[in-house]
Amino acid sequence: MEQIQIEKKRGWFSLDGLIFKLLCLGVFLAPIFFLPLGAHPVTFNRQFLMVFIIFLSFFIYLNRSWKEGKLVLTESYKTPLLFFVIYLASLFFSDSINQSIFGIDGGDVDSFINIISFVLSYFLVSSTLSVNEAKTLVKFYLGSISLLLIFHFFQVFGSFLSPELVRNSKFLSEGFTTLGFTTLGSILSLLVFYGANLVLTISILLNATLSKRANLFLWILSGAIFAFLLILNHASFGFIWLLLGLSFILILLLKMSVDGLKVKGINLLIVFITLSSFLYFFPIKGLYDYFKYGIQISEPALSARASLDLVKTTWFSGSQSVGAVKDFLIGQGGGNFSNQYLKWRPVDFNYIRNFDFSSIPSLSLLVVYSMSFGILGILSFLLFLLSNFFRSLISVIKEKKGLIITVALPFIFYLIISGLVFEIGYVMVLALFVSLALLKVEDGSKIEINIFSTSQRIFVLSFIMIFLMIVSLGSIYLEAMRFMASVYYDSGIRALQARDTNLAISKISNAISLDKKNDSYLRGLVSVLLTKLNSEPAKFQENFQTIIFLNNLAIRLNPFERLNYINQAKTYETLLVALLSIKDRKLTEDEASALTNTYKIILDSYQKALELDPKDPIIPLFVARVHFSNNKLEEAEKSLNEVLKLKSDYGVAYFTLGQVYEKQGKSKEAIIETQKSLSLSPQDLGVILQLGILYYRGDQLENGKDLMEQAVTIYPSNSSFRELLGLIYDKLGFKDKAVDQFEEELKLNPGNPEIKNLINNIKSGKSAVTPPSGQ
Repeated sequence: MEQIQIEKKRGWFSLDGLIFKLLCLGVFLAPIFFLPLGAHPVTFNRQFLMVFIIFLSFFIYLNRSWKEGKLVLTESYKTPLLFFVIYLASLFFSDSINQSIFGIDGGDVDSFINIISFVLSYFLVSSTLSVNEAKTLVKFYLGSISLLLIFHFFQVFGSFLSPELVRNSKFLSEGFTTLGFTTLGSILSLLVFYGANLVLTISILLNATLSKRANLFLWILSGAIFAFLLILNHASFGFIWLLLGLSFILILLLKMSVDGLKVKGINLLIVFITLSSFLYFFPIKGLYDYFKYGIQISEPALSARASLDLVKTTWFSGSQSVGAVKDFLIGQGGGNFSNQYLKWRPVDFNYIRNFDFSSIPSLSLLVVYSMSFGILGILSFLLFLLSNFFRSLISVIKEKKGLIITVALPFIFYLIISGLVFEIGYVMVLALFVSLALLKVEDGSKIEINIFSTSQRIFVLSFIMIFLMIVSLGSIYLEAMRFMASVYYDSGIRALQARDTNLAISKISNAISLDKKNDSYLRGLVSVLLTKLNSEPAKFQENFQTIIFLNNLAIRLNPFERLNYINQAKTYETLLVALLSIKDRKLTEDEASALTNTYKIILDSYQKALELDPKDPIIPLFVARVHFSNNKLEEAEKSLNEVLKLKSDYGVAYFTLGQVYEKQGKSKEAIIETQKSLSLSPQDLGVILQLGILYYRGDQLENGKDLMEQAVTIYPSNSSFRELLGLIYDKLGFKDKAVDQFEEELKLNPGNPEIKNLINNIKSGKSAVTPPSGQ
């Protein structure tokens, strides 16, 4: 082996040139992935394209090395290799290898396919690029950031470059009219990302010698980024400003180390440090409050203490000592983090608005990698980050040279600290690995290995390279198929939304044929087929058997996904409803046995889902409804009490508990629970009607009158409210008022014989004894 310096021009069609162009393409595309062109978790996962580019570049690199007979490596290949080896060990012992390889939705920063893309991007950039090419790479990146920023400014203001284009494109209009969650992170992660780019642009402005045009471009870009951060500023984002201030201080210290006391742009840095400090200690609301398009900025987030408790709980969660030691040392496998999070997350998160989520709310990369790869994995990852960072920092301080290193260090510092504190997605982790590789590019030291120097080396290296080429080609093909599958699946979901079930089945089936290991596609197909069960009674048995097969296949593919078991329970609930609907005759022995078995399968499925997500109150609520439909009221009451232990402000649970008490003949308790439900969901029409019916049946007529009078005032076109109010008036002796309500209801439902009968009864001097609708 010998150290070499790489500084050569690439031919346009040479293998080196292709690698460089592909890397430029990837760097340009990566920030644009933040454009939220769809909110569905598997809508066009853009990570597929990035992984495709990286594996194609690696394949070309292997071919070039084979052609030239030599391998060129960066000297610092050992630390990322160590992290990768520990990950392989974690993958080998993972409970769900398929999910560890591919993750849940493609965007998991700890899945095998994405970890490979991070490591290979570091390897390719550090081993193949020259200093000038590294600078070109940064130019492509800045161009992409400027384009991204333009799109986001239009998005914030609720419009787009061409309103006509948006109106004619559902794909664009859904993405650019609101800011929300994307496949790569939330608004918080977007602002963390823009903060890193502000650090980068300021660092370039103060360190590089630029043309007037380039200098003006960077000034405009820096100002636009800062303005965007102010527009979406929120009190919960205070740490971003602190981190920006610390990064600007680092830029100042590096400048002083290189230039002495005559620091270029010291006034600008002092202004930014002051502004960042002020915004940290005295946060102001962002200008988004004044736009007519409301944007939800605040997000749930775990405290540092809670995050640490989550990691420790997961490390020592094994029921056996061997399992606990394995989880502590090498984790539970990448891609499974969300499953572990759902199992160990705090109950307090159930009290967040729209609590029914499976995405991870603002958990840092440190927490994710600690739980996925254990103590050895996180230590090796930190060794990789910090060894590269401090080695380059020392070289700047001692040798006082290195433009790329001086520019990149504050950017890397920002990304490392934000990764320890915030949730950062695929793009930011990729940016971290690439920027660390750029440090090695300017360092310039490479190791060259001659493949053909000895017969033993020829045999070993040739075998390894051929194997890696096959793996690269296989990965490229696999990613292409997965991408096409996501396109088909998204088309199927859109067809389902348009109520074209046959097209939806066709599209989702195509997705499954291209990506047979994705259990979420199987769940999607099950959901579509369930809609056809009742619409095609002649094919009930055939469709039902197909659904059961798909459910079982999804569970075999991913036995640690709670949604697979919930889907299975919902499928058998349709059979349970069909069996319970047989009222005109006594069940046969076979039907009675099927009813018992179906009931058991449903409860077992929900129990398995609850074991995977024991803090989710929705699952025991489903169980309670099953008990209720089977007239097992005591079991239903017990399950609902379990729901309320997990979420005491769950209005649906109180409503269901009121129904249970009503069926048990406990009218007072039923009214109390339904009142609780109404206080939590005051605009729920079903709860209002149910409480009114309970007042009517429980002879609390004054309460019923007050409630329904208010309801009719707010919802004058609701015929059920008018009918119930008329019955209450009738029972209180207000016959004229009762007739008025029935006549108003008759206007809403002309020709309804039941309403006419009510009116005739009262006018003939009788009481309106017809029970209210819904009884």
